[in-house]
Amino acid sequence: MQPVAPSGTVDLLEQFHARLHAHFTDLYAARSALTGGAPVFALEHALPDEDLGLLKTTVRAAIAQGFQVKHRKWWLPFAVYAAESGYRYDGKEYWQTFEDETPMWAHFGDRDKIRAFFMKFAEAYGGVVPQGGFAGNFTIIAWPIANAVLPTSLQRDLAKLLFEFQFGLTPELLADPQELGRRLRARSGEYTEQFRIFCRSEMLLGGLAAALLSGEEDESPYLIPSTLARLVESLRVEQKSRQWLDSARRTASRVRARGFVRPDPLQVRPGQARRLPAATDPRITLKRVDGRWHAHAALPDLSVLGVDNAALYDELRDRRARVDGAERSFLPRGWLLTPGLDLRLASWPRQGSAFLQLESAPGDVNDLLAVRCALTPGPTWLFRRRESGVAVEIKGKVVRPGVRYTLVVRGEAPSARPSWISDGTALIGGVHVLELALPAQVTDTDVQTLRGLGLTVVSDVTIRPVGVVASAWDGEGGVEWLAGERGLLAVGTQLAPAACLFSIDGRQHRIDWQPGQRECFLVIDDLAVGTYELGITLLDEQAHPLVQESLIVTIRDPQRRPDAATPGEGIRLLVSPARPSMSELFDGRATLSIDGPSGTDADLHVSLRSELGEVLTDVLRKIPLPMSSEEWSKVGKGIRDDSRMRDNYDAAESARVVVSRAGIGFASIKCDRGFQPLRWKVARGHNSGHVARLIDRTDHASTKVELFTVEQPLVAVRCEPDEAIAVPALGGLLRATAGDAQATMLLPTQPMQVLQARRNEPEFGWIGRQPDELVPVIDAAAAWADADLPGDPFAARQQEHVLESLTRKLVMVIAYSTHWTNLEFRLARADHLIDHVDDMRAAVGVDERHKALATKIAGHLFEWAEPGRMLDGFGTLIEPALVHARLSGHPGAARFLLLLAGMPWHLSTWDAGERAALLRGVTTSPVLVRAARFAVLGARAFKDAEEAVKGF
Repeated sequence: MQPVAPSGTVDLLEQFHARLHAHFTDLYAARSALTGGAPVFALEHALPDEDLGLLKTTVRAAIAQGFQVKHRKWWLPFAVYAAESGYRYDGKEYWQTFEDETPMWAHFGDRDKIRAFFMKFAEAYGGVVPQGGFAGNFTIIAWPIANAVLPTSLQRDLAKLLFEFQFGLTPELLADPQELGRRLRARSGEYTEQFRIFCRSEMLLGGLAAALLSGEEDESPYLIPSTLARLVESLRVEQKSRQWLDSARRTASRVRARGFVRPDPLQVRPGQARRLPAATDPRITLKRVDGRWHAHAALPDLSVLGVDNAALYDELRDRRARVDGAERSFLPRGWLLTPGLDLRLASWPRQGSAFLQLESAPGDVNDLLAVRCALTPGPTWLFRRRESGVAVEIKGKVVRPGVRYTLVVRGEAPSARPSWISDGTALIGGVHVLELALPAQVTDTDVQTLRGLGLTVVSDVTIRPVGVVASAWDGEGGVEWLAGERGLLAVGTQLAPAACLFSIDGRQHRIDWQPGQRECFLVIDDLAVGTYELGITLLDEQAHPLVQESLIVTIRDPQRRPDAATPGEGIRLLVSPARPSMSELFDGRATLSIDGPSGTDADLHVSLRSELGEVLTDVLRKIPLPMSSEEWSKVGKGIRDDSRMRDNYDAAESARVVVSRAGIGFASIKCDRGFQPLRWKVARGHNSGHVARLIDRTDHASTKVELFTVEQPLVAVRCEPDEAIAVPALGGLLRATAGDAQATMLLPTQPMQVLQARRNEPEFGWIGRQPDELVPVIDAAAAWADADLPGDPFAARQQEHVLESLTRKLVMVIAYSTHWTNLEFRLARADHLIDHVDDMRAAVGVDERHKALATKIAGHLFEWAEPGRMLDGFGTLIEPALVHARLSGHPGAARFLLLLAGMPWHLSTWDAGERAALLRGVTTSPVLVRAARFAVLGARAFKDAEEAVKGF
């Protein structure tokens, strides 16, 4: 294509603008007529390839000619051009690619003008308005990316999401993009961070999904045919995406063809006498061990509740959970995202108390959990015994003659009872347990006894699932299938009915009963996810009821198999937080434990992968099962220090950890770098050195970059954000800041240089003793402590060196004692802290009260090797000194002192007012920090090397 002449550029822009204006005006009118409306996208320009090529050439010419007012007057071509660039966005840098494709943009371009064009587009043509966290962090590029409908970097994830959700589709959802988007967003928790951010725009997600799920020959009202065809063609390039999308579209076509209206799941309504079980209720079982019953609760998949509260997934990931009655007081962050987690109950959940709550979560989140994850109402709970020593709950509380049951009773058990009821033995607090061995023939008296216990006897009709194996069947009154499965029920009786009348949520259907048959069959199909009560009535020839029975039918969301393994598999991974980033997993900020058969071993396979998914390296290990989080930290450190990991870690974009054992099972987790507005990449340079480059995805033109060296950890050296930065031989820290976004990374080293400078102390300069002078130092320590680590293990050593030196400097400043300062210098060069315990005790203070305090601390150092015992013990001993310093009104004072003396970076997140008050008190009474430092270092002296890193 020939370059556009300057004289023709403005004319072409005007022609394109007029053409696009007419097209988008008509499109806006059509979308406005839809129920709820639907946005228009700049990518829906409908230009043929040749015209689009001319538009791009014209826009580039306008930029090269200065991007003047006469060009900007015809702004629609620029919006289309930017949206086309957004369509090719790969999740990395938008503006760098835009600049490379647009000559002279660096000289004449104006990012704010691009945003202004899209804002005008939204106002004039009902264009999409970016929403959610991405729009908040990327206030400019969010506009062209949102107007690109679906960037290529997210297309595979959407195809997979539609495939996994296909059996949850209904005609109502396909006709309601807002609700479809809400349902899909609730299923996006296991996807990449970038895709989860995209899914927060529920209307955009739902409209796009509805368009992609339209039939091959059907036009979608949510996307013009050319744009939809372009998206489908792009999705079909990759084989797996093509299979996912085709499968989801076939399912959607079948759903439309049936044209049915599904009944709504039965919900609890005001005035209802009872609550039907929900698919998200815990599954309670009793397990018999050594002749006594133990109660266990299997937690369901709670992520499906994200439909009702979009913030739920993040809350489940980031907060600890408390299960009422569980032996374990709190569950680590993220564990609730592992379905089927089995917990032993030390006591029965209390009446009137929520079964499950998140620590410090918003009220609406905990209210949702309280309502949707609850026990069957009491005061009795029925369990049917099985030969395996397990008893499963019968939520309908229906019993059958000749069967053995176990009944859990809150409060006093009835004293007057027939011979077939006896006391049971259980290790469950707050309840009594009764054993029921129902006779084969139940008398009227027996029926009355059962009714007094809240139980009913099964009638002369039986209902059981047949055909496709049900996901769950309690043997009496409850059955479960996955959405999309075709359930089949057999209704049997010894009577001679003329018809069977069944109802679901008020809708009735009649089936004629064939003479001489003992069973008839009902097909349960096309029910939406939820819980239903199926009523069965057998009628005689005069349509009089012979017998009635009911069944609770639960349709579960067909969630994909969790990477961490499903309930019943022999190996499970529990990670806190759920879906950790690579840095969290390998820097030790995430905890990982592995459940498996005791006394066996398994294969551990850790792989690093490139941006394109290529395997960079594999590390294999044999590990014992089960493995605690403490044991994993040792194994993980060994893997991180492996030369193959070290050489490829910085170049890797994701990692996968797989644990497997033939005949037992497997589990895996995948973690990636996460979607970061700012990110550092380090590569090897010349002469064994390294260079660092900043990947800046933000829209800030004034990104600030600072380099902190190991030699001067508090001194910031300003660097240019768009230039390569030579990494100091001893390492250091790089911090980039753009608005609220920040990226901090420790730098790799030249190991020989580090070994030669091992005893060199960093320089900190003068530090004042006022709170406003100490807090910046604490914040600087937090930056060093929280920074991402590179593959070089020596970088972690340098980090530890800086933090130890900085802590020492803070203590010396606050301790305000020449004696203590000299002691700190000696301790810095000491090989064994235990050789200086007496010196530390003597340096706490010369006052008799101070000496007595130091002596008491010295007497407890050995037992304080355990962090929890140190906090309690030190808190008791330091209380008189806190009273003297007028700090007794601060409940966290003891913990504050120990952190200040051992890990001051943790104080960066303390309440600012509380921190300032405690700092003032400590600088006024410096014996407090000297005593705390003695406690911390003295306890470390009695620990081995591995234990010394734990605690304060």
